[in-house]
Amino acid sequence: MKKGFFIIFVFIALLSLVACSSSPPQLYVGLSVGETPMQHLRAIQGSVLWDVGDRSFSATDLHPLDLWALDLADFLPMDISEITFQLDGSDGEVRLQFRGGFPPRSVHVRRWNAEVARSVDGGGSDMDLWSQYESIEIKNNRFQISNDGNDYIYDVKAVWGQGYSSYAFRIDS
Repeated sequence: MKKGFFIIFVFIALLSLVACSSSPPQLYVGLSVGETPMQHLRAIQGSVLWDVGDRSFSATDLHPLDLWALDLADFLPMDISEITFQLDGSDGEVRLQFRGGFPPRSVHVRRWNAEVARSVDGGGSDMDLWSQYESIEIKNNRFQISNDGNDYIYDVKAVWGQGYSSYAFRIDS
């Protein structure tokens, strides 16, 4: 009987550790195009709001358009090419995988034509440009892309019980 209670206690303790991750998971993105092997990258993490018990933290990062519009190479934790896919002539499928935690309650994806980023200047007028996005239909953390000859900047917002995190990556045609 005591052994059964101990096992239940350990199970609940482990479950609470998993459910109360101290930071949002990382987003890894896979791009599958035709018969070519799947390409992978780790998306750059943006703004975060995260609560763990009596502790919480938040950070506001640059808008995804700013990552490609402004000269930020010295300030990014990675080379901008590390968060950019090259689409090779065909339609494909994007797969989102959150690692280091548990699945989000909801995921929302939006994208901007990369041409919009060329108009971003870091000033107040950028708010109008930020609203020129297209919402992407996502199912089971996957969505389809078509090679229409345009380059796109993607923003993924994932929501958990503890808060949310945003992530960015780019797909060039």
